[in-house]
Amino acid sequence: MTQRLLNFTVESTDERLTSRAGEAVLGEFLKAIRLDRLCNRYLPASRSNHSYDPYTFIHPLLLMLHSGGRYLEDIRMIASDKALCELLGIKKVPVADSIGKWLKRSTQKKVEGMEKINRILLGRYLSKIEEPLVLDIDATVIESYKSIARTTYKMFPGFTPIIGHLNGGYVIHQEFRAGNVAPADDNLSFVQQCEAQLPKNRKIHYLRADAASYQAALFNYCNKNHITYVIGGHLDSSVLSTIEEIREWEPLDTKEGQSPSFQRRGSRVSAYYG
Repeated sequence: MTQRLLNFTVESTDERLTSRAGEAVLGEFLKAIRLDRLCNRYLPASRSNHSYDPYTFIHPLLLMLHSGGRYLEDIRMIASDKALCELLGIKKVPVADSIGKWLKRSTQKKVEGMEKINRILLGRYLSKIEEPLVLDIDATVIESYKSIARTTYKMFPGFTPIIGHLNGGYVIHQEFRAGNVAPADDNLSFVQQCEAQLPKNRKIHYLRADAASYQAALFNYCNKNHITYVIGGHLDSSVLSTIEEIREWEPLDTKEGQSPSFQRRGSRVSAYYG
């Protein structure tokens, strides 16, 4: 059927189609980094000879989460997409109940295995970059109504894991936390855990964090270990008096030579570029 107004043609086909073409790109990336070999090597296998290998659970789970799934039952989206499964060579997709049981078994060994996998991938990433390492840490909020969820600072139930990003993207480390754990809780320990993931010949040069990390212990640690830090802070009376005592300010310019303007908003100061 040819359209007379718009320049396109509608034809029928017997080929399988998928609305998840983007997942094919992710699937190719996972294959390129050989994630299947890493998962099957470092994640605990089932004792049964008739069970799936670890990657058979991990692969469709990653595709499901990347395509917007939020619940284990959403794994049906991948299982029912025959075109995507054929394209990525997925022969079997476990049902949600099987994935749930697999996730609950040997959880500590799985966490340790994923940390080993992440260190290997981190080593590959670091071998390709030479610039100084910048660590960003921040807590995020996951809304959840599970029985173990606790009320977060945003006043809904959930969890507040803290995540460390390296050079603007790579997740170097994470710590899963209950929803009622404050974002400021033990951030120094988390920074040290992030450093522990690095090989011995690499170190953190810069640290960026929000006001939750405004802590003397963290400042002292950074000063002692020569880590330059940019951390947000609340403008209480002591901070304001300290600012008033500063006589020499170092200019902060972008690569384009722009200097930021500062604007006070309530108890915080914001910087913006004009």
